[in-house]
Amino acid sequence: MTENTRDAVGSRRTRSQAAPEWTLTESLILLNEIAAVEADCSVNFSSYQQWDIISQNCAALDVDRNLAQCRRKWRSLLAEYEEVRRRRRAWNLDRELFDAVERVVKGREERGEVDRESDGELGNEERDVTVEIDMIGTGFKRKRPRSKVERNSVQKPKKYWPVEPSENLKEKQVPEEIHEEVPENNHMEEEFLKDFLEKKPKLKSPAKRRQKHIETPLQNLPEVDKHHDIEKPKPASVGNITNNSREENEEMLTLKLQELAIEIQEISAESADCKEANTENIEDYRTEFTRRQGDKLIARLGNFSNTLKQLCDLLQECK
Repeated sequence: MTENTRDAVGSRRTRSQAAPEWTLTESLILLNEIAAVEADCSVNFSSYQQWDIISQNCAALDVDRNLAQCRRKWRSLLAEYEEVRRRRRAWNLDRELFDAVERVVKGREERGEVDRESDGELGNEERDVTVEIDMIGTGFKRKRPRSKVERNSVQKPKKYWPVEPSENLKEKQVPEEIHEEVPENNHMEEEFLKDFLEKKPKLKSPAKRRQKHIETPLQNLPEVDKHHDIEKPKPASVGNITNNSREENEEMLTLKLQELAIEIQEISAESADCKEANTENIEDYRTEFTRRQGDKLIARLGNFSNTLKQLCDLLQECK
């Protein structure tokens, strides 16, 4: 070892006195972390990154020293180890520390890093001391990490699973959308009908109402059903009422919905009058009456659905 190197070692020991002395346990922890990090990260990480990981691992193990202090302590131990091996100094190094330093040195030899300490890292000592002095002057202290730094920090390649083409996804999504839209419209119509049947608001009657078409009943049916009519659903379009203002159109459609709701309620409340039927064909009379009532309900519900759709379209246009 040259005289300059010895002077550097002596100066390092003098500067390290500003920091707390290293105990045997702390020195062993440092040497174990050096051996582990260099074995795992010597290929993929630079020397500075490795020492940063070492200092963080030491801090996680209650050895609260910064990067410069850890590296300087290692160089001090390595210098003493070399002095002992060359028999230039008496055996004053602890046996456990000697063995730990020897493990690090042999590991470097196996990886072909014999001259690792002779590179530009020796020139970084003054920079490390300057950084340490600044930290002590400003009262900076390294925060302990929340968890230990993983030694095996090499990222494993991510697995990518094949993604189905967008066309197949669209084909799969179309039936679901159609399946969801139909119940929503039916539910809206049922709630609207229920609201009309419960509240029945009194609104102004339109100027002209459509005349009801009265169908002649079948010959076999009694006269009790003559006043009932059957209307087929006639879809109405917004174009037929474009001459009126939007407010009048909304009022007209609302009144029509109220009328249909009242008619549906009346049809549902009707019951068959069996007094006028003969005793022989009571069952036939009831069956025919139920069929006609069903036809009437279907017609009214069809008109109600078309009118409600027309009103919704008109409200959408207003928006």
